[in-house]
Amino acid sequence: MTQSPAPIASLTAEQAAPLTHLLFDFDDTVTWDGQLPEPGAQALYRAAEAGFRLIAVTGRSAAWGEMLMRLFPLDAAIAETGAICYHRPRLNEPVSVLHSIEDPQARQLQRQKRLNVAHAIMKDLPQLRLALDNVGRIYDSAFDLVEDGPSLPETLQHQVHQRLEAAGLHWAQSSVHINFFWEPYEKPQMVQRYFEEIEGRTWKECRNELMYFGDSTNDGPLFRDAPLSTGVANIAPYLPILSQSGAAPKFITQKNGGYGFAEAIGHLIHLKNA
Repeated sequence: MTQSPAPIASLTAEQAAPLTHLLFDFDDTVTWDGQLPEPGAQALYRAAEAGFRLIAVTGRSAAWGEMLMRLFPLDAAIAETGAICYHRPRLNEPVSVLHSIEDPQARQLQRQKRLNVAHAIMKDLPQLRLALDNVGRIYDSAFDLVEDGPSLPETLQHQVHQRLEAAGLHWAQSSVHINFFWEPYEKPQMVQRYFEEIEGRTWKECRNELMYFGDSTNDGPLFRDAPLSTGVANIAPYLPILSQSGAAPKFITQKNGGYGFAEAIGHLIHLKNA
């Protein structure tokens, strides 16, 4: 039997002592119900002031990743399920980019081919709609699940998965989107590349110094790879499938989304100051 995540309040000072980096999904992890709640925003600033390095790891578009770097005290923002990374050495310094594909023309060609497949699927499944943030995407495209129309039924979601796979595309599903891409991007790939190329350390050297926060199945690979990982309370429906693959988080908050994220950050800062 797979053990259920422990309450975040049970995290001890000894466990938290090595932590220097906090990595987190954004949608329904720092946000909630389509908005960024004040406690979630405050938690980011409190964590930065406490000395933690902050890295967003999201399925949102590259444009969102760049925006997050401009709005919040982040050291890096990994977007499009690990395909691209914005980073800077210190706050208020210039932002640089790690690309998965260096050639802009190759990136544009892949984008057009993805959208051709998407429109063919939408022709057969007219209930589908593209996510509004597709205009800012480089490496993936996304169908909307819940944001700007009726929730897509699970049967329709499975049809979309099958059609994408039949076209040779990979997909990942968050709480808001079905993302699809030609290369099999996963969040840990770019996280590890960031540490190796930007901080000059191997994953083995740094993985015990980070905690990862998430809320959905596409967070599973980082839940599995990070010895300390935390799901916000709204991850509960996904725990059975995450547990089956050995990718459930180690801890869980009492509150949902950004409220749970703030709960966890509050506990970490309390332990750091104890």
